[in-house]
Amino acid sequence: MTGRRQLLAIVVPLVVAAAVAILFLRMTAAPSPQAGASRTIVVAAGDLPAGTTLSASDLATTRVTSVLPEEATSVTDLVGHVLTVSVVKGSPVLESAAVIPSHAGVDYQVPFGLRALALSLPSPQAVNYVIQPGDRVDVLATYSAGVSGIKNTPLTQTILQDVTVLEVTPPAPNVTSGTVILLVTPQGADDVELAAHNGTIDLVLRRSGDTSTTTPPTYETGGELP
Repeated sequence: MTGRRQLLAIVVPLVVAAAVAILFLRMTAAPSPQAGASRTIVVAAGDLPAGTTLSASDLATTRVTSVLPEEATSVTDLVGHVLTVSVVKGSPVLESAAVIPSHAGVDYQVPFGLRALALSLPSPQAVNYVIQPGDRVDVLATYSAGVSGIKNTPLTQTILQDVTVLEVTPPAPNVTSGTVILLVTPQGADDVELAAHNGTIDLVLRRSGDTSTTTPPTYETGGELP
């Protein structure tokens, strides 16, 4: 055997042994945090339409080997945020798709089945604009109606009770009225628009936590409306 063959006879078994040792170490070593490690992401617990204000029950978590950009990793960080896109059950929730309510736009803040109704109100009629988003108010309408056969009788009536204030914009300088946006039902929106067209609208601020309602009296409106 020549010297070269003798060298190969020694080196080749050593290379094979080293390769086997490296393979064994990779198979038995703990996963690296940088590659292949299992991590948590947030997914939708059910089908979530755009506009959903997220609660903990809307969200779930799952384990993945890699986290893509913008995939949320904390349920707590998303609670109270509003979805700007629909997310189907089991799909990741992206941080860019769940924004705080003030950044979501009015349309995404309107619960399903309700409507956002904007009222232009002078300062006294809006309780001098001390009302704030989230407050609860009653809506009063004042107009002329026929009561007990008497025409053109001034009448004030509660037409909506315990409705939520969505946004408040006080009057700008040198402007006499501001804007209040209320969350109302479609029928409530019809009632307010009709009353505003035929009379004036006032808001009454409710005490926090007071959800009581009464049955307003009904009147025969046979008189002329202003």
